[in-house]
Amino acid sequence: MLQFPFQHGQLGDATHAFVVFDVGDPALDLPMRAIPGEQWHDVMTYCDRQWISSYTYEGIRQRLLAEDALLAGAGPAAGPAVVPEPPRVAVGSAGPGGSGGRPDDRYPTRRATVVTPPRANSDAEAGPGPDGPAEAYVSVVGTVNLTQRNGGIRYVNPVEPHAAPPSDPASAGPAPDGAEGPTAVLRIVQSGGAPPEEVTVPVRLSSEPDPGTDRTGLIDAVAPAGTAPEAIELVLDGQVVDTFRPAGPPPALRSARHSGTEDGALGMALEFDASPEPGQTYSAQVSSDGGRTWHTVGVGLKDPTVQLDRHLLRHSTDVRLRITTTNGFSSTTAETSVAG
Repeated sequence: MLQFPFQHGQLGDATHAFVVFDVGDPALDLPMRAIPGEQWHDVMTYCDRQWISSYTYEGIRQRLLAEDALLAGAGPAAGPAVVPEPPRVAVGSAGPGGSGGRPDDRYPTRRATVVTPPRANSDAEAGPGPDGPAEAYVSVVGTVNLTQRNGGIRYVNPVEPHAAPPSDPASAGPAPDGAEGPTAVLRIVQSGGAPPEEVTVPVRLSSEPDPGTDRTGLIDAVAPAGTAPEAIELVLDGQVVDTFRPAGPPPALRSARHSGTEDGALGMALEFDASPEPGQTYSAQVSSDGGRTWHTVGVGLKDPTVQLDRHLLRHSTDVRLRITTTNGFSSTTAETSVAG
């Protein structure tokens, strides 16, 4: 996301392109109403009269889409998702209550069952295509400090090619005011002496920085990693400021067992076929319809535990947990049923 679009943290301006839409709550005698965006402020402003803005809503939505894309290779390939237009209203209820469901609708105690055989998700492990080895794609998230000329690569995950943006990934594009924005370079080093892949990516500057503070920003890009990636270098002004190197082959999930409940969450303790190494992480997805659809509940996790929202699963009789472990360049996926 770029700079916050409205002054003083407001939800809108005099054009009324965005307004607050309160659906009300008949049980609390709160009427449905529309409120001018100039009178309310985004939830991150710490001002009075708060509501979620179109800016924050879209940022959360894009992040959820990005997390789903990280795990796009974990299941059968699907067609490209239809991304709706950003909403023109912020919807919710300003009342103190909500419709969270019946408090006595308890979730049954569950136990883990047998894990399905793991499968590798690396394109390289899948074998060469008709024109040679398949090219891998990776999602790279990092932070940079343009004032201090340093930065770090925080997360690297393999993704399917269809997760890449349709535009040329090597083009950073102009900033909203027409001026060229800051950029960085991701240099993907190839094994065997092959020339590296270099991708120029935009730096998304932090919004509304305090006067006199360093210029910091975020890198969040999907980039082609070549056919034999060995490392990723983060380059600022021609200088390498950080290097990511993958850990060993990611271990697969061996079992998952119920470890108790706390604060409405069902705890699952995970056991892998080898002890995870530093640099290996896992992502977790849960399905309440037998694997037809999946919800991402964690990305970049390191502790061998995962918490599942019991309210999300309370009406299901076929709950499944999918764990994808990765070293950044390759991944392994296994599923288990969470049965009553």
